Amino acid sequence: MKVPAEALVQLRVNTWPAEPTAIGFFTPAVVMLLLQHIAVSLASLSMVRDRLLGAMEIYRVAPIRPLEIILGKSLSYGLLLGVVGASLVFLVNRLLGVPILGSPSWAALTLGLLLFSSLGLGFFIAGLAETETQAVQLAMLVLLASIFFGGFFLALDTLWEPIRAIGYVLPVTFGSIDLREVMLRGVAPAPATLAALAAIGVVCYGVASL
Repeated sequence: MKVPAEALVQLRVNTWPAEPTAIGFFTPAVVMLLLQHIAVSLASLSMVRDRLLGAMEIYRVAPIRPLEIILGKSLSYGLLLGVVGASLVFLVNRLLGVPILGSPSWAALTLGLLLFSSLGLGFFIAGLAETETQAVQLAMLVLLASIFFGGFFLALDTLWEPIRAIGYVLPVTFGSIDLREVMLRGVAPAPATLAALAAIGVVCYGVASL
């Protein structure tokens, strides 16, 4: 049976509201990677600098608990990075033409959870570093691990399972998936990935407060 030429033309028509491009596919991951690195660097350097300058002794005699100190810093950094993240999403949409097909509220929730987990990871790193140099080096190691094992270049299912586990403890892994779902597919993020982002943040904050 011969298919009419008009039917073939109709089959080639792209019914998706946005044209898929390489820039559009990688842009959500780049935005999340930048926000994670800035959050980790700010949080880790802030706590290490307070320790080196003697501010920790003042905190210890003040009527506040360690978790309250961390949450206070998180609020200021979170607000600042929230503005940066919203600006980045707006700019990539206007200048690069990357579509935002989903609800802005889902995008905002994804950005908020990524910043929450990334700041927690930064405070966790601050507990391991004794100097600012060590904090910078650990933050760079997290950045490199995010690039190679966070699904940025290679899909997670192509990695060896023990290596794949590294990607599952990085906020950018789940943040990239969620933001890509919202921006490019126009659907709500999966509850499992949102819960994973929240769990990373809760664990990191809990360990950092100790």
